Amino acid sequence: MQLTDKTIGQWLEYWAETTPDKEYIVYSDRDLRFSWKQFNERVDNMSKGLISIGVTTGTHVGIWATNVPDWLTFLYASAKIGAIAVTVNTNYKQHELEFLTEDSDIHTL
Repeated sequence: MQLTDKTIGQWLEYWAETTPDKEYIVYSDRDLRFSWKQFNERVDNMSKGLISIGVTTGTHVGIWATNVPDWLTFLYASAKIGAIAVTVNTNYKQHELEFLTEDSDIHTL
């Protein structure tokens, strides 16, 4: 099996350059659509925001959200800057959330 040498962020940028106007993702329940170029710009903006609050390569960053469009944006933004995305179950009880935040070394939630 041949593996790729591109990161997730590099693949996103590749498709944003190759097929900028092609639809990438559709959230039909919200009437929201993004082309590859639009989504890449959205990811870059979130990446800049994460960097501005001190997130860097290797930083553990938690996302505590339901299935919303920003969840995927966050995942790609974290990957682009080399941060580690930690997903938090929205149904966690307080003691489960406390364990996760202590055990996973989350910098930002």
